[in-house]
Amino acid sequence: MRNASGNLAIEAMANAESPLIRRGRKPILTCDLWEHAFYIDYRNDEARYLDAFWNVVNWDFVASHF
Repeated sequence: MRNASGNLAIEAMANAESPLIRRGRKPILTCDLWEHAFYIDYRNDEARYLDAFWNVVNWDFVASHF
């Protein structure tokens, strides 16, 4: 996430909070780690889900929003 000063920050959120509601911040890349995001395909293997996530990130798109 980019904060109001333009610096990058990694921020964790809880309880389905959206990065879009934080004023003065611009989400660059998000990853949903609630069970509904990965349970059907990965069961309870959150680490395997994250490994797969990095393989499908469109880095050109991410960079264009920075």
